[in-house]
Amino acid sequence: MRTLFSTLSLIVIGVLLLPQSASAQSTANLNRKFATKVTVEVESEPISDFFKRMSKEHKVVIDVDKEAPTKKGFSLDDPISLSLKEVSLFTALKLAAESLDFVCIPQGKKVHVTTYTAMREKLYEQQYSFPWLRPLNIDPRNLAEKIEYTTAGPWFQLDAEGGDFSTFAQTAFKVTQNWENHQQISQILAGLQSIISGRGQLKRNPNEVRIEKALQTLVEIEAGEQPLETVLSQLLTENEINSWVDTSELRKERIKLSDSVKIMGGKKRIVEHLAELLSPLKLAAFIDGEVVKISTQYVFEESMVVRVYDVRKQIVKVGTAEAVADILIKNEDTGIWFPVDQVGGNYGDVGPLLVILHTNRAHKIISGMLKQ
Repeated sequence: MRTLFSTLSLIVIGVLLLPQSASAQSTANLNRKFATKVTVEVESEPISDFFKRMSKEHKVVIDVDKEAPTKKGFSLDDPISLSLKEVSLFTALKLAAESLDFVCIPQGKKVHVTTYTAMREKLYEQQYSFPWLRPLNIDPRNLAEKIEYTTAGPWFQLDAEGGDFSTFAQTAFKVTQNWENHQQISQILAGLQSIISGRGQLKRNPNEVRIEKALQTLVEIEAGEQPLETVLSQLLTENEINSWVDTSELRKERIKLSDSVKIMGGKKRIVEHLAELLSPLKLAAFIDGEVVKISTQYVFEESMVVRVYDVRKQIVKVGTAEAVADILIKNEDTGIWFPVDQVGGNYGDVGPLLVILHTNRAHKIISGMLKQ
């Protein structure tokens, strides 16, 4: 099963914390540097120059893949523009890379910048231990199978290519996979551990909680017409909320930041102003780590997200976690599912828990049905 897009965060569901964003290949020293707060003001600077400058200023080795971008028709001379205040170094590097559809990957003592295609083709091995899973008496091979169903893949067992599991122990296994999948595996295991340990669902990223609170601020703006960029600055930048615009997706919809947009005006919460402003353009604002991202509604709603649900209460009524999943699948509002349509979302039952990979839109419905 393949996903449509890389994982994004819901405005109401946190996904990755900064320490989890750095792969296990990363060193503790590099993680500390990633957490360093930086302010970035860049206007049309070639991305290669930006990375060279950040490397020198923060003493981090940034290895930019020169071959893969060329194959995809990208140029390292293409300019980027960023305006970020007091964000982590990793966020700054990550958003700079995403500005040109690149991905930023921690590797040992350096950061590697390459295309998504090249990232998905490069596999590495990592060991995972989960002694906290022992009370559920779960066979690690069974857990591996559920992870294959609920991550991006490809997996050798499912697709005859891609990653694979090896060296199984009672509470551990080794995985050979690409960086994106390792991030999702770490997230699944963290979600399972949080619920099994009694802490409930995985805690939200504090940065996302802070931004969500800031978006509730009442702001008064005048009705009329202004360039989209101006209104976003008024709502976000002037209220000290970092934002990032997915200009590549906006270009696909023939939308420019310089385009004039209609402003309803009045005194409302920032989140309400954004909805009124962006909905007619089929755009959406959502929280991703330390920033509010502006992209298309399609990207937001159809991005695939993995989440762990505690369904013990539902099991009391219907018998098994698989039976709970069957109810979700049969509800047409949750969208299409791989077990039925060979495309779409999928699930894995881990004892009394469900790991579900589906769209942001589907998770909103699923959370409501399970009241989580």
